[in-house]
Amino acid sequence: SEVGIEAVGTVEPLTGPVFIKIMNKVVHIYENRTCANELAKYPVELLRTFGQEDLRFSFEAGRRCQYGPKRFSFYLDTPDVDLIPFMKIAPSSGKLREQKLQQQQQPQLHHQQPQRQQPQHPLLRRIQGGQKPNM
Repeated sequence: SEVGIEAVGTVEPLTGPVFIKIMNKVVHIYENRTCANELAKYPVELLRTFGQEDLRFSFEAGRRCQYGPKRFSFYLDTPDVDLIPFMKIAPSSGKLREQKLQQQQQPQLHHQQPQRQQPQHPLLRRIQGGQKPNM
């Protein structure tokens, strides 16, 4: 199922009148109701947060989204449209996102030591190994 609503964007680069269409768990932002010129699209699974309060709809895009990590806000033209049910993701996807968040918050314990390359010349190998070169 899908829903569409006219809105006014308040954050660059999505400012001014826009048309928001949510379908297949993707938020599409179009220039107008004809949906001819798509300005941006945001898969719900890549959003960090989203919400709707009265006439305001907002979401925070993650780093893998089109314009990178950023919070977007839109004022809706119609108060009786609830966009949130169209943005709900499957429970398994939510759990996966929660696990990723927990992993990101844990300190990274993997430190790889750079490998030193052995010199190719036999004389340099002997010097590095602590032997005195034969002169």
